[in-house]
Amino acid sequence: MRFGPFEDWAPTAALSGNGRLASFIFEYTQEIEGKVTVLDASDPTDASGLHCRRLNTLRERGAFWDVVLSLGSHKFAAHKVILSAGSEVFFTMFSGSFKEATEKQVKITGDYSAAAFEKFLEYMYKGVLSDSSYEELVELLDLSCFYVVESLKKECERRFLRVGASDVLTVLEAVFKKPCIPEEIHVMATRVALDNWDAVVKSPEWNAFQKTYPHATLMLRSFLKLRGSRN
Repeated sequence: MRFGPFEDWAPTAALSGNGRLASFIFEYTQEIEGKVTVLDASDPTDASGLHCRRLNTLRERGAFWDVVLSLGSHKFAAHKVILSAGSEVFFTMFSGSFKEATEKQVKITGDYSAAAFEKFLEYMYKGVLSDSSYEELVELLDLSCFYVVESLKKECERRFLRVGASDVLTVLEAVFKKPCIPEEIHVMATRVALDNWDAVVKSPEWNAFQKTYPHATLMLRSFLKLRGSRN
């Protein structure tokens, strides 16, 4: 799987920086499979979602990029104007007096997988979150908090609320590690764990969880005992 096509593109003046992307957007011009299509901005069927998908296609192809986001050994070609439109943090970073405003490469700090960061970028362009594991949702939630992408944060939280017994320990672990996770998810995950206690303690993740989070394990057992005394 390729995480951003930057390595496959030779940077040239024709593909980078200097306001070329902004000009490209406002002219509603797109290059798909070697053909240039001029879009009619007055066409009511040409929804904003379609433009977002087309802009993401440009990112995936490495066209007209003006910044490279570096995550470990992975590099992601992107466009400052798109990132700035979706995140106040990126806007401040690229428009202020910070060094990132003039540099072509930005180092991404944090323990994120390339797969999760690719989905984060895809969301920044398309406004739609693709199918993600709960492990990826934890990373995406952390990214949304750090870069202040409120709509992504809410979508991650909405998906966390649908967690089942097989993934509840992943969510509970995230609750204890990520301060931005709201209390309602903590309450919901605790309820799911208690409702499916036999399956949870038999899961392969249980031993590692109770060793890493002994106080949380004690809390869960206390809740379970309290629930049993009420029945």
